[in-house]
Amino acid sequence: MPQDQFELGVPQLTLSFTDNIAQRRFDGTLSGIVPNTELLLNVVITSIEDRIKSDYTAQRFLDCYQEFIQGIGFKDGLETAALALQFNKIRDSTYQPYIATREYIWENYLKSKAYKDLTPFGPQTSLYAETRSIYQEFVLLATQYIFARTLFIGMTGHLKTLVSDDDVVFLVQSFSRAVEHNIPYLTKILRSFEQGKISDLPTLAALIKH
Repeated sequence: MPQDQFELGVPQLTLSFTDNIAQRRFDGTLSGIVPNTELLLNVVITSIEDRIKSDYTAQRFLDCYQEFIQGIGFKDGLETAALALQFNKIRDSTYQPYIATREYIWENYLKSKAYKDLTPFGPQTSLYAETRSIYQEFVLLATQYIFARTLFIGMTGHLKTLVSDDDVVFLVQSFSRAVEHNIPYLTKILRSFEQGKISDLPTLAALIKH
């Protein structure tokens, strides 16, 4: 499709999705998605520990990760199913009450990242980054959201009633420096997800729905 025709089609596509959301036409599909907590924790813990071991990591992010580990009660030898139950309990008892009136936090996070990474010129290339498709950019956006949100859920299990907006800011800032700014690591994560078939929509949806 010629570029000018593609650009002309964007407003119509946006309006179509806006209308479908307003009319709740996606509700049936979304309600059928089954969360996969065991896969979620395996992916996040494995990926973050790989990041920590592969390069220098600032103490701020290490502190966040340690609070996450302590919050979910992770320890060697604990079965993944048991860890998933603990994580879900923390999500329901400490994270949900906090985030219930603050869902805009993650909405703003996603919008800011999309604007920063893709507008106004689309995916950029450099000496350190390969050219990526829009779908690959979406996978990275979803992945970073999954990582950050999962870490924060675990942190609330450690902080309990003391959790505050400052803790979200602290995590997002340290996560940005440790993960988002590390282009080789993001490329490694993308390839790992593609090879492990985690980058397909059903699997990503099962990881996001928590």
